[in-house]
Amino acid sequence: METKQTEDENEVTQKEMGFQHGECWSTDTSGGGRAGGLCIWWVEEVNLTVMSSSLHHLDTKIEEVKEVTWIFTGIYGWPEREDKFQTWDLICRLAGQWTGPWLSGGWGTLTKFCRPVSRVGDELL
Repeated sequence: METKQTEDENEVTQKEMGFQHGECWSTDTSGGGRAGGLCIWWVEEVNLTVMSSSLHHLDTKIEEVKEVTWIFTGIYGWPEREDKFQTWDLICRLAGQWTGPWLSGGWGTLTKFCRPVSRVGDELL
């Protein structure tokens, strides 16, 4: 989730909400603006491994008590219109790395388009 909080505020919020584990990092490289920090928190019963992360995503593998393994990918994406293609490329690249259960969140549920498509102007065919 996007927090727009300081590191100390994130830690307090994590504890107040009852999560034993968490990872947070800044997405703001400009020193200002609307970008905020991203966090993921989880409870003791969940084994979560951060597989990769950047200013624009968090890719995790989650192994639950019932031995179910699945992937959660949080997408922050590029805010500039001319860079949106980079968000698509990132989603499609990450989607292709796992064949099991996968949940993506944060930038919309647009992964169904991670395949070659035809375009006319801005419309998908």
